[in-house]
Amino acid sequence: MRGLDGLVGAVARTLDVPLGKGDIGAHVTQLGHVLAGRGELVVVLDNFEQIRHLASVVDQWQRRAPDV
Repeated sequence: MRGLDGLVGAVARTLDVPLGKGDIGAHVTQLGHVLAGRGELVVVLDNFEQIRHLASVVDQWQRRAPDV
């Protein structure tokens, strides 16, 4: 997992969230809504240093879902 597609795909698979054919921005938003709806949750992104350039996506999810 090195890019945005990999991050979004990995999180979606882990949370068992099917992604439609929308663009990657729509998928990021969709996962933010899913995370917010799950309530308290711990998400571990192992080896995040390899994709730290995507920290803004994780920040977006955390702002949308502060209990994650």
